[in-house]
Amino acid sequence: MHTGNWSMRIFRLILTFYRSFFIASFIVTIACMSIISEHGLKALGSLLWIKIITLGLIYLFINNYKRREYYYYQNLGVSKMKLWYSSITIDIIMFIVLMIFTVLAT
Repeated sequence: MHTGNWSMRIFRLILTFYRSFFIASFIVTIACMSIISEHGLKALGSLLWIKIITLGLIYLFINNYKRREYYYYQNLGVSKMKLWYSSITIDIIMFIVLMIFTVLAT
């Protein structure tokens, strides 16, 4: 198997996993952006904690709810750690990019 195809396959698997909690996380991100647009960067510290706490709650929920799905990903070569590390990295990058756009727009 070609390395490029294998990397793309893993990336699609990670996105499939991320999709399982994307809506909940995106709602929190949009709420945080709304607060930043109203109150500016002075609310940033509190909003970062809100984002971290909600990601922790999402982790607990998904970890219990999709416990058996981890075998599917592991059988395809993606560990539980890699799923979470990659998904949270994508989510944090999206949060930061949207925050920058929100701050520049205000």
